[in-house]
Amino acid sequence: MFITYKGKNKEYAYVKESKRIESTVKTEATYLGKVADRQLGVFFTPQRGFFTYDVQSRQYGEPPSDFVYPLDGAKNRAIPFGGSFLLNAFLHKTGMVELIDSLPFGNKHTLRSMVLFYILSPLANKYAERWYQSGLARLLYPKANLASQRISEMLATIGSEDSVQNYLEKQLAWVLEHLNPDRNILIDSTALENSIKIPLSRPGIQNGAVKVAIRFIAVVQKGGIPLFFKSVSGNTVDVSTLSFTLETMKAMKVEIESCIIDAGYNCASNLDLFYDEDCNCNIDYISRVKSNDLELKSMINDEIDSLEDRENFYNYNGRFVFIKKKKIFVGKNKDKHAWLYLGKDVERTADEIKSLSKKAEKKKLTDDEVYELTQKGGIFALVSGMEYPCEEILPRYYQRQAAEQLFDFLKNYTKILPLRVWTEETVRGHLLLSFIAATVVTLLHIKMKSKDLSTWETLKALELLGSTRYQGKLVVDPLEKTENDIFKALDIECPYSLPITGDKLCFTPPDAVDQPLKEVTQFEKSDGDASVEAEFSDSKQKRSRGRPKGSKNKKTVERETQAAAADSTPKRGRGRPKGSKNKKTVERETQAAAADSTPKRGRGRPKGSKNKKTLEREAQAAVADSTPKRGRGRPKGSKNKKTLEREAQAAVTAEGQDMNPC
Repeated sequence: MFITYKGKNKEYAYVKESKRIESTVKTEATYLGKVADRQLGVFFTPQRGFFTYDVQSRQYGEPPSDFVYPLDGAKNRAIPFGGSFLLNAFLHKTGMVELIDSLPFGNKHTLRSMVLFYILSPLANKYAERWYQSGLARLLYPKANLASQRISEMLATIGSEDSVQNYLEKQLAWVLEHLNPDRNILIDSTALENSIKIPLSRPGIQNGAVKVAIRFIAVVQKGGIPLFFKSVSGNTVDVSTLSFTLETMKAMKVEIESCIIDAGYNCASNLDLFYDEDCNCNIDYISRVKSNDLELKSMINDEIDSLEDRENFYNYNGRFVFIKKKKIFVGKNKDKHAWLYLGKDVERTADEIKSLSKKAEKKKLTDDEVYELTQKGGIFALVSGMEYPCEEILPRYYQRQAAEQLFDFLKNYTKILPLRVWTEETVRGHLLLSFIAATVVTLLHIKMKSKDLSTWETLKALELLGSTRYQGKLVVDPLEKTENDIFKALDIECPYSLPITGDKLCFTPPDAVDQPLKEVTQFEKSDGDASVEAEFSDSKQKRSRGRPKGSKNKKTVERETQAAAADSTPKRGRGRPKGSKNKKTVERETQAAAADSTPKRGRGRPKGSKNKKTLEREAQAAVADSTPKRGRGRPKGSKNKKTLEREAQAAVTAEGQDMNPC
């Protein structure tokens, strides 16, 4: 085996091996790549980067320390910096990089690069290698291989059922131990439309239409942090997945305290899951009620006339509603206590009545039918296993928006759709990678929300932060205010420059912060529940239902603080205090005082002073006096012009006679 070089300037290297087959000798050639340094034996390919090759051991190796990595031309001098650098530091700071590295794929640089690619780029995976070669990820993770074939292998490897389940168990334990021990969860699902012919893709009814899709079930903390996901076939209805999800949480040793579900999960058998054998509600739940529920129809008939009384009127974040509640029985045997909340949204009622005229004309409804529809406009209903005041039921139920936010991150930030993979393993690998990326975006969103910075603005601003590569150094562009605020909010330092050694960025990432995120807790407790210290002082000890006695919600504390501040401030009587002066009076007195302090000048010119013309005449007279006067007539001994000319001619004539005596 030996290495040969071809090309006009011997710039291409091949490994040749001769083999004897019977009586003939055949030579096989394997392409190594372009020659980077022939003396040191360094070669280059886009897939491997710079490397060496040992003929004896047939092993690839790293370039020697004295190898000088060349710049890759002007097109690779300007490198996008902000997004990849900040996310890489954020992964280390939160400890998520250890979770990512736990996935069963040998090349950890490829895994990390793909997480960044799923967040920062909307392109398909086939463009990942181009993104990697032109960005900072190439210097952060030099061993990554983002060729299309390698990405498919990676997705298939991490997409096995065992791999997905092992990762989800590790992430759930990591969230509960390091970020937030809260056991209050949200369960929701969404459809991922696709036309991939795999068992997961099945026709199902989505918003009244039949679509081929995969069903994506997610479990999220009330604070918004993703805990678990499961992909099932598209024709699986939500009502049949609730028991599986709750049992999975129990198997993963998560003692659920409360659960919020949508109307699709609400049925008699499912509500029984939240009660124990003695018909006591051991998992607090809130769910929207379907329109055909018998208890709801009965309450509408009994309470519709008194629903709009003043005592039932509430204001929820500028949304005006009427709400009444009553105690009901739920479950298969109707033996479990629950509370039904009947509500009417004023704004929605007006919108429905406005559109009712067109509907009545189109369907030719009678006046009685139109009246019945107006009475039911804007009606909604919620059922809860525990009793809450009417003004608190909507804030508690709408915590489920955290689950909707996860789906928004999945579909708009991590490009979970459209699905561009073709086997069941690669689909699960793609969903897992999207779930990991959405978790990173969620944690980023929580940190940015505490600083009044949106996630979209954060990622877009970081895309504009660039850098320039020089020989052995990467110089970062100056930070603008928004970019500086982002780095400060995440407590990450942005360097002015970084050295590059061996085609790798010399950067020491921050250590993982092993403490709960305060921002997560604040975001989660925004509904005015008990204090954070009382809630999470012991994560294993359950808090009693409802607000503890003597505790106050956020608005009450704010009102009492304002009232105390008002009482401690002495009240000022009406009108201007005695002896005080308004602004104009003060200005007039200031001007008068300044005028009194300036000495007044008498009228007319001061004695002994002279005007301008007098001074000019005296100056001219002084100049004339200093010049000596000449007497009248010609000075004695002087001669006029003609006399001087005659004397000059006489002198010339006399000189000529002296030279010629004859």
